[in-house]
Amino acid sequence: MADNSKVFVGYTECPRVTQKVSFTTEELDNMKQYATGKGRVYVTVVSVPDRNAEDGRRMKTFCEVYDPNAPKEQDRKAAAMTTSDVPF
Repeated sequence: MADNSKVFVGYTECPRVTQKVSFTTEELDNMKQYATGKGRVYVTVVSVPDRNAEDGRRMKTFCEVYDPNAPKEQDRKAAAMTTSDVPF
């Protein structure tokens, strides 16, 4: 028996968003300093409205790299390890 408890109404049109990211070999070598203990580098693609654009429709896009060695992140990890909460 099919589950008919969900009702969908209306239509929404979502634009396709494609963002290409490229790095030079120097940038890739530089990103190694941000590798986690397992050897991964986490990159977040961020898009924000460009306030200087005349039509207001352009976006500024950049990459943000997670730094596992940042002091703020070290403090967060230390606080998480010193908690006395029981995980269950």
